Amino acid sequence: MFPIVVASDIEYTLGRRDFGFEVVARILGEQGRKLYEVLSAFDDVMGLFPEAVEDNELRELAKNYVPGTTPILILPFLAAFCDFNGQIVEDLAEITDLRMNKGVTELIAGLKRQGAHVVLISSACGAFARRNASDLNLPYYYASAGSSYGGLSAKTKKNLKNLAMEIADSPVIEFKGSELVRDQKNDARIREGERSLKKLGAHISLSSLTRTAIGGSRKTWALKHAVEYATGAFGSPLEPEWLNSVVYLGDSITDESVLAAVSQGGGLAVSVNGNAFALKHADVAVISRNLGCISGLIEQYTRLGKEKLFEEIDADETTYAEQGIFLNNHSAALSILSGRMRADLKGEKAVIN
Repeated sequence: MFPIVVASDIEYTLGRRDFGFEVVARILGEQGRKLYEVLSAFDDVMGLFPEAVEDNELRELAKNYVPGTTPILILPFLAAFCDFNGQIVEDLAEITDLRMNKGVTELIAGLKRQGAHVVLISSACGAFARRNASDLNLPYYYASAGSSYGGLSAKTKKNLKNLAMEIADSPVIEFKGSELVRDQKNDARIREGERSLKKLGAHISLSSLTRTAIGGSRKTWALKHAVEYATGAFGSPLEPEWLNSVVYLGDSITDESVLAAVSQGGGLAVSVNGNAFALKHADVAVISRNLGCISGLIEQYTRLGKEKLFEEIDADETTYAEQGIFLNNHSAALSILSGRMRADLKGEKAVIN
C-alpha cells in the first residue's frame, strides 16, 4: 500500500521558481532582489533564532513567528510601489511560467495512480500555489494567505518606499550552514534588521501580517490536516503513528520543522536539492536534475519500510547514487553536493549555507 499522503513544498522542490523573490525583482529590479535577500535573512533569525533578537516587542512577536514569512513581509512594499494594480501578486501568479523540474509531472501522476494523496504545502502566496496545484491536477493545497493593502495614504506609501530602499542597502545577516553566525559584525546586522522591522510595524500590524504565513510548525499542522482529509478522520484523533504513512519532500528552512516531525514520527523525510536547513533532519537526500527518481524511492519505502529501505540504500549505494539518492550521513560532502546542485538549478553561483 502506498503512503496515505505524499506532501511537498513547491519553490525549489518541485519547481525552479521563487515567486516572491521574482515579484519584487520584476517591480524593483536589483534593489528588489536585495530587499528580498535582506528580509529573508532576518526572517530566518526571527523564525529559528529568536534568542538573538534584543527588542522586547519583536521577541514577543517571535513566539508566533515561523520561517518562510518573507513572501508576506514584501506585501506592504508591493502595495506602496504598485498604485496601478492592487492585485499585482495575483496577476503575476497567473502569468508566471511555472518551470517545473524534470520528471515532476510524471512523478505526481504516478503517485496518484498508485492511490497516494498528493498535497502541496508551501510558504508561497496562495495564488501561486493554486497555479501549481492546477497545473499538476491536484485538488487542494496549503499556502500563505495574502493580505490587501489598498488605500494606503500617500505619506505611508512614501515612507514604505523609502524603507524598502533602506533595507535593500543593508548588509545581509550571515549564516554558516544551518547556524546563525554570532559575532560583533553580524550582531550589528541583526540590530539593523530589528530597526527595519520596527519601522515596518509603524505602518502595518506585524502580528496580523505574520500569522498568515505557512512555514515552520504550521507546515506540520497543514500536514496533519491533509492526513485527516485523506483518511476521513476530521473530528476524530489520528492514530499515534499517523506519520508512518507520510512522505514529505522539502528543500529549505521553511521545511526544517516538518521534516524533523516526519522523520521522528516514522515517516520518510526527503531533502530535495536542499540546503543545510533541509538536510538537518532529512532521512534521505535527493540530489538530481530529474526528480522522477523519487517515484522509485517511495515505492521501495512502501515495500520495505523505513529501516529496510535504509539498509538497501546502504548495501547498493552506487546504484542509488547514480539516481541521485543518498542516505543522509550529515557529512560536509553531501551538503556541498546538494548545495551545488541547488545553486546550479537556481542559476546562481554555489553558496553553501
